[in-house]
Amino acid sequence: MANEGILRRYPIFPYIILVYILPLPILLLRFFDLPFEPILIYASWTPNIAAFLVLGVILRQRGGIKKLISGWGKWKAGIRWYVIAVSPLFVAFLAAGVFIGLGGSPITPEKPVGFPLLISFIISLITGAMGEELGWRGFLLSRLQSKFNALISSLIVGVIWAVWHLPLWTLTGYGWEAIPYWTFALSAISTSVLFTWVLNNTGGSLVMATLIHFMMNLGMNVVGILGLLPSPGKGWTIAAILFAIYAIIIVLIAGPKNLSRHMGEKLETAGKEDS
Repeated sequence: MANEGILRRYPIFPYIILVYILPLPILLLRFFDLPFEPILIYASWTPNIAAFLVLGVILRQRGGIKKLISGWGKWKAGIRWYVIAVSPLFVAFLAAGVFIGLGGSPITPEKPVGFPLLISFIISLITGAMGEELGWRGFLLSRLQSKFNALISSLIVGVIWAVWHLPLWTLTGYGWEAIPYWTFALSAISTSVLFTWVLNNTGGSLVMATLIHFMMNLGMNVVGILGLLPSPGKGWTIAAILFAIYAIIIVLIAGPKNLSRHMGEKLETAGKEDS
């Protein structure tokens, strides 16, 4: 009973444990010829699943899961924030421009590109954006912001998020080994600041978080499919640097305490009430 009380008092810890344990079945792909897509979809939803388990089983919050999901109902954010939420797509194309400007050679994409782009759109939506953001930003970030400032909370989530992806780099033949892990980790940590900035200025809209995440994944896939960034390693290196610069600019403009002039305190209060 004492252990249960500790878990309820510090729900972040069981969440982190669950979020690292639940996706471990993806490692079976190293040893068995299993269907890749279903396992990937399941693993990508484990941040949300972990949040549901902590809310429903450990905290036993009546309506806690419903309240978390309600973050997907916050659509009213203003056109400016929708543009900012789409900005990772622009960063991907900027990375392609930098690659070409530095002497890189784009390639002619295989035609037609319509079907690969459609598949990328679907996969980017259901295996990353929708499956993770209720957990990372809806559950974890809100609680961290009740204890730390917005920048520190963002960096913590970014590190946890980056490490959570690490098992993908133990698999071969799926493409991740072509991307230097440090570049992905830097991108995750940097964009985590972007996510918090947008959330703290839109009343905690998980629509915005899901959209940013989706655009980040889709953007890098699109420039690859179009042949603008044929080297995943160089592409992610350039993108990681651009995202880091983006995050630094956000911190300088918005300030590290709330990453917002208006919504930070409101979000911190919400995190305390849910803990």
